[in-house]
Amino acid sequence: MTARPLIEAENLNRTFQRGGWLSRRASVIAVRDATFHVAKGETLAIVGESGSGKSTVARMLVGLDRPTGGAIRLEGEDLSTLTARDRRMLGRRIQYVFQDPVASLNPRHRIGEILGGTLMRLAGMSDRAARRARMEELLHHVG
Repeated sequence: MTARPLIEAENLNRTFQRGGWLSRRASVIAVRDATFHVAKGETLAIVGESGSGKSTVARMLVGLDRPTGGAIRLEGEDLSTLTARDRRMLGRRIQYVFQDPVASLNPRHRIGEILGGTLMRLAGMSDRAARRARMEELLHHVG
């Protein structure tokens, strides 16, 4: 018996509209008919040249961008049916690793803002004092 895939993408598409109200609008196809299945314990590498849609696929998988066609299922659940709140909470279940970890932190934000926001959104820590204590614990842990 084959286990159900952990994550599935079926005929995934993403098209962006280019141009402003004064210029002609043009469609740019970023991803066309991407299909893959990843079972628990498997690893999938998406390889391609710059601009081939790798990051767009990753953004769609973690809910940061919506496909213009196709389906994404996480443990059999169709992600297109999620509410806005459920899409925000998706970060508890699926994440991706940035190619450049140094550039992944916004230098305009202090580390406390970044950690605090993450703890509030993903860990549900609404109590400010508890969040601060957890941030101090994490920062001490990593030095």
